[in-house]
Amino acid sequence: SEAWRKHWTELAELGLFAVALPGAVGGAGGSVADLAVMLEAAAEALVPGPVVTTALAGLLLARTSEAAATELLPRLADGTISGAVGLSTGSVRATRRAGGGLTVDGSAGPVLGADSRSLIVLSARVDADDVWFGLDADAPGVHVVEQVPADFSRSLAEVRLDGVEVAPDRLLGDVSTPLVVGRGQLGDHVTGTVRVAVGAT
Repeated sequence: SEAWRKHWTELAELGLFAVALPGAVGGAGGSVADLAVMLEAAAEALVPGPVVTTALAGLLLARTSEAAATELLPRLADGTISGAVGLSTGSVRATRRAGGGLTVDGSAGPVLGADSRSLIVLSARVDADDVWFGLDADAPGVHVVEQVPADFSRSLAEVRLDGVEVAPDRLLGDVSTPLVVGRGQLGDHVTGTVRVAVGAT
């Protein structure tokens, strides 16, 4: 169901997606702990929609100094867009393009929160490294194949990429996979935040 969309901006106005983001991009400059408290309250209230994944996308973008953060974080914070994050690389592979971008192929998923209008944050294997990037779901070559979720208030999809060109200003060059999903630093914060929010629903 997409009934959540009509209340998304109002939810953003409460500061849920901005609380842990830097003030320079429209955030409140709070901590991940502050975000976890708000996510727990949202979960207890059974707030529908991609709440956790939008918050997680914001946390990842806030870790980078790249242009993508300046462009995308204000839109996440004010509810203009929702976010989805692929927590594993899947079969996504990329080659570097002249000028600094990527050409990406493969599939990732299931990706919680992904739908035809979301910002999707994924990683791709490039040589021996994983590179993170942000994509609009309606970008050329991006195919969001919806799946049946256990919770019908949140979308779930496989994201297939067919020769997708990722511009240099959509790369999250200083975000690494161990930092996201591993132990320590952001990994612990993300794991705890997701467990709090998901465990309460």
